[in-house]
Amino acid sequence: MCQMLFNYHDDFVTPGRSPLFANSRKQILHNLKSLIYALFLPHLQHRLTTLVENFGFLFDFTTCAVVAIYYFENGIPKYLNNNNPLS
Repeated sequence: MCQMLFNYHDDFVTPGRSPLFANSRKQILHNLKSLIYALFLPHLQHRLTTLVENFGFLFDFTTCAVVAIYYFENGIPKYLNNNNPLS
């Protein structure tokens, strides 16, 4: 009977009881915070990183579009049509 009581106590898992379960306690608290803040927005650092990457993409896309429009209106320059390098 006494052995059964000790095993019964070990069946419960408390967050923070060991380093293995410490992360689950952090996750529980994080889930509660997500109910307070609307739309589950990412942290400020993640938002800034994403904006920097998108600005680089938009600059490259704009540059390619401008060059393509220029070539479409004026034609490809003659020195790009030659197979021989300029000498």
